[in-house]
Amino acid sequence: MVADGQISLGPTVFKNTAKKLRRIQDDVLCGFAGSAADCLALLELLEKEFEKYPGQTLRACLSLAK
Repeated sequence: MVADGQISLGPTVFKNTAKKLRRIQDDVLCGFAGSAADCLALLELLEKEFEKYPGQTLRACLSLAK
């Protein structure tokens, strides 16, 4: 996977060193595009679900979706 590091709103760049890809587990990478604040909040929630259900990717994702 490849991602840029820019967070912007229209023509304004807020950050150009953002990490849009995160390794949540050894075999799980998560990336985002679009509304940066919403994506970052969802990533944090997903990381908490992975802590509750280690090694159970599907269960963690379904738990978050509920």
